[in-house]
Order: sequence, then structure tokens, then C-alpha cells
Amino acid sequence: GNVWEYTQDVYHPGVYTISNQRTDPGGPARGTVHTLRGGAWDANSRTIRVSARRPDLVEGLAVGFRCARLEAKPKPAPLEPMRTVSLSGEFSMTTPEGERPPKILGERIWLSAFPAGLTTAAGEPLPDAIPAARISIKPNRRPRQRFSLDVPANRPYRLRATLETEEQTHLARLPDLFRASDDTADIKLVFASIDPPSGMDDAPINPESAP
Repeated sequence: GNVWEYTQDVYHPGVYTISNQRTDPGGPARGTVHTLRGGAWDANSRTIRVSARRPDLVEGLAVGFRCARLEAKPKPAPLEPMRTVSLSGEFSMTTPEGERPPKILGERIWLSAFPAGLTTAAGEPLPDAIPAARISIKPNRRPRQRFSLDVPANRPYRLRATLETEEQTHLARLPDLFRASDDTADIKLVFASIDPPSGMDDAPINPESAP
């Protein structure tokens, strides 16, 4: 209880746009991204409802499952599986011009891709926004670190990452929009020190709810 529920349904954002699939839809007949539903203890009122849906690309959500006996077969929707692409690049720390970047140290890095419609003009996520995809990464204790993040294809995103350390939080973001239509490489994200808690918008304990 009080967690996002893992389901058998294959996730697709267009499944409820098909008129005859609005009752107990099963999603596409095949696919690897599944549906989470129902909100969790750390969500707000917009997502604490059974109709709330999320793809399982978002790491850090409070997620569980229920054991159940299958009484009826899912109703596959006439949709192709949702395509994902891999966004890859590297992290580094901000440093004065001409100096070697310091090592990336800390507990973990949270990297999120927010749909453009859930961000401000300055590139900040809205207060109740939830990313389309998010992963956690262990810092490699080197000046640069590679990353790769799978996101739903053909949508505009803004990237944002937080680096958690014992002393303070560091923020890296890509305020410019880009459309993930093909595998994208060489994205540069540079961490800069900020004062907590403003950099923790995409940490998993915060309530996030927008579709």
C-alpha cells in the first residue's frame, strides 16, 4: 500500500486516446516499458488516484506490486510499442577557465529528463512535475563521467541533474530544448554548487505528479 503499483500493462501515452480502449486497456500487445499507477505516500493529490499512470523509466519512485490471479486477459490496444532512445553524454564540475575540473565526488547523481511542457521558460521543472525518465548514478571519483538515459522518443525535453554530497548539493541542467528523435550523444552537463534545498526538485522523496 501507499506506493505506485506495478502492472502487467505495457505503457503507451496514447492508449486512452482510442475510444474503445478506455475501459481496462492493456496497452500495446508487446513492449518492454510497463505501467505504474496510483500514486504513493510521497505524491500529492493529483496522483493519489487509480487513474494516474507513469512509465517504469522513472527510477526513485516508491514502487510496489500486488500478487493477483489473472481472471481476464488484457485488451491489447492497436498501437505500436512506445519507442525509446538513449541520451548519452558526460558530467563534469564547474571550474575556472584553464583549470582542470575537480573529481566528481558524492553519494549519488540523479539525472532526469523533463518533458518541455512541464518546465518554465528558464528550464526549471514545475513544482509538481515528474520526469519522463530518471536514473541514479554512482559518482566515479574522476574529473569526467559518462551517462546514458533512455527516454520516450520524439518529444522535447530538458535535462537536469543533482549531485548529492555531504556538504552541499550541486546542480547541472540543460535549459535548451531538444527533441529526442534519434540516439543523442555528447550532451554536456556541468555541475555548479547551489544552496539546498533548491536543487532537490527531482530527488525521489519530493511529491511529483504531472503526467
